[in-house]
Amino acid sequence: MTALDGTGLFAIEEVARELHASGRVLIVCGARAQPASLIHQAEFKEVVGAENICDNVQSALRRAAEVHEQLEASAIGITS
Repeated sequence: MTALDGTGLFAIEEVARELHASGRVLIVCGARAQPASLIHQAEFKEVVGAENICDNVQSALRRAAEVHEQLEASAIGITS
């Protein structure tokens, strides 16, 4: 996306909350200048988790692999 306003950011936060409530994670990456600025000004990091805001696709894929490993470990009873 090239632009984002408060309403759009709120909607994304709601999706993140719903995913979290169902045991899933929202990972975002590659935000352009204006959306990135709004994301960093707002409390978006607290909702999504700073570790789930990635600069590029490669880092988002690494984060997704970490989340997947954590979910698999949790499913078989291993805690990290």
